[in-house]
Amino acid sequence: MEKLYAILILSAYCSISTFAQHNQTQNHTKPCIDCKAHNISIYVDDVEIREFSCSQKNYKRVLPFGSKKIPTVKANFKTSKNSEILKITQADSLNGIATIDISNSDKYTITFEVAKKPVLKLQYPEITDVKIDDVFWNKYLSTFFKTTIPYSFKKFEEQGSIRHFQGIINGKPKAENNPWLDGLFFEVISASGNFLLTNKNDDLEKLIDSYIDTVFKASKTSPTGYLSTHVMIKEPNKFFDANKNALFLHDAYNFGTMVEAGLNYYKATKKPKLLYVACRFAEFIVANYGYGNKADGTPKINMVPSHELAEETLLCLYQYLKNNPELVKTLNNFDTQYPLNIKPERYADLVKFWIENRGNYDRREHNTNYGEYAQDHKYYFDQERGEGHAVRANLFYTAMVAAGLEFDNNTYISTADKIWQNIYKKQMYVNGSVGAIGGTESYARDYILPNDGYCETCASVAYGFACHYLISAHGESDYADVMELEMYNSILGCINPDGNKFFYKNPINIKNHNRWDWHVCACCPPMLLKFYSQLQKYIYSYNDSEVYINQFISSSAKFANGVEIVQSANMPWNGKVQIKISKSTKLKIRIPSWTNCKRPKILVNNKKYDYTTDKGYAVIDVKSNDIIDFEIELTARKIHAPKVPFNKGKVALAYGPIIYTVELVDNPHFVDSQKDFSGAIPKDAKLDVQFEKNTLGGIYTITTTALDKSSNEKQIKAIPYYIRGNRGATGQYMWIAEK
Repeated sequence: MEKLYAILILSAYCSISTFAQHNQTQNHTKPCIDCKAHNISIYVDDVEIREFSCSQKNYKRVLPFGSKKIPTVKANFKTSKNSEILKITQADSLNGIATIDISNSDKYTITFEVAKKPVLKLQYPEITDVKIDDVFWNKYLSTFFKTTIPYSFKKFEEQGSIRHFQGIINGKPKAENNPWLDGLFFEVISASGNFLLTNKNDDLEKLIDSYIDTVFKASKTSPTGYLSTHVMIKEPNKFFDANKNALFLHDAYNFGTMVEAGLNYYKATKKPKLLYVACRFAEFIVANYGYGNKADGTPKINMVPSHELAEETLLCLYQYLKNNPELVKTLNNFDTQYPLNIKPERYADLVKFWIENRGNYDRREHNTNYGEYAQDHKYYFDQERGEGHAVRANLFYTAMVAAGLEFDNNTYISTADKIWQNIYKKQMYVNGSVGAIGGTESYARDYILPNDGYCETCASVAYGFACHYLISAHGESDYADVMELEMYNSILGCINPDGNKFFYKNPINIKNHNRWDWHVCACCPPMLLKFYSQLQKYIYSYNDSEVYINQFISSSAKFANGVEIVQSANMPWNGKVQIKISKSTKLKIRIPSWTNCKRPKILVNNKKYDYTTDKGYAVIDVKSNDIIDFEIELTARKIHAPKVPFNKGKVALAYGPIIYTVELVDNPHFVDSQKDFSGAIPKDAKLDVQFEKNTLGGIYTITTTALDKSSNEKQIKAIPYYIRGNRGATGQYMWIAEK
């Protein structure tokens, strides 16, 4: 069965390849001739709209929250036709529209909108500044580090990841696996780097060093620095859109993962070899793609990643190199055969280009248009909802927020937040899963969330990354609530407690579901590892005068504002949290949306504290050495989703942050003749929560009364969704009929 499923998945990706070859040869929006002759440049408050294309008539700029001044629009206009005149009409309000008219030709508009939220730019502590001491999470983190990482490396070796690079070196390459195999392999190195920051492991480091030596030697065979093995084997000397199949071949994605792996591994070990290879690849890209001209004076090529990720990882590389000039010198002089001349600002410029030129097909090789599937159907500021391949989409939204924070770009942030809100309110499953459509692994229409939907693991991971940056941007509890939902449910449920069996797709209700040992497209283990490898960053955020507690995980932390904190918690089973503070500050504690008590009791030094609330956080003014007790009520509850047509008349169960599911292995008395679930929960049924020490390593279960098809009352048991699928193939049901 697993072999059949692997073939089906590969077939789906092959259909994507066919789609890509067709779609990338179509010129859906032809450049207008007049605009090319005119040579127009448009400016808003003297800042050029660099993504301007004659094909795009309407532009948008989001102004900072609280703006008072209406922007001024200017334009440069050159034409050989003296009869044509350019006329600019300025916007008459902050939320107005400026127009640029060219007589007898074109009209362009710039719509202005004041941001509805201030951008806070909260910081996160470094991984090394947070020590997790949590019963629930330490067990998983240890398993991921000691079992899942080496297991993943072993499996990728078996699939040919190292042989691909070795074939490039010896001149006898053979493409053994999918074109994204480089990237998945680098993702595991990336996660390993984060884990190695707090977990010394000489054997793992030696293993990764051996891999990097091979990658470095393969890079040395490439005169340009380009290194994506499958493309080099199948389409030599054809990069990105030039290969006419970038959607499938993933070379920009492979580049992005290499950048992240090189950076994370350097942070952990101070070994720059892989980072040098990544920077050499980056130097090739910035020399030939993006804004401006190549060295020969010709315009650079318009290429955007067909599988997003490189936008955010290149941004992280820019930020790190900008702040570490000595490292730049080391990388520039690392190899005498191929010395570099790194200018980090060029990386920043390429990140902006990649965000701003989606939907702009001018100067694309072969008039490439990736379409909605890869968020290339519209300019970024015109996108308003989650669309297309859910993993790619969420990685793009993540990059928009990250870049918006770095470059003070409210248009990036507001656009991504609007899309995030659409997903959160209308396209997210109750357990945090996203991406309902199989085959293309895509978002569907609003509220179209079938219970047998696709729900790819990587889509949940990428959505979690977007939550992380949006907490920094706006400091609102909704983002942290969803992050918690992903952490304990959608993402954690994709791996077994032993760390060596997985789910790729995660339908909410399914008749027969079983975990796999490995997969022909094993993208989920690396993404999951990356997510949890930086769990330390999800717990707290801060600024000069405030500390936010976003997640309730036992830990100690120190922040750059001088505050140190110790948190004791027992989530997800107990709502009692104690916090010790070393220095006076304003403390903000998230009030989870799932709690029945909207004003949990707070004690400061054993005295009741009358706090205020702000954006879903309890606000407390604390002094040095204060002890804060915060208690959230955890009760079993029912969840309804009346706007989702598939769930009318159905109910789901939850306890605290944990969403539950019913497995047939626990409830054989509700299995019908079709081996499907046949029970229904009465509307007035009481829910009982109890700890079962000997069930699946010790979990809290929910039991209640249910009715069979003959309306006989029988007990039904539900287990946490994250622990499902660990007792062999069985039916799993989150949504149950309610009578």
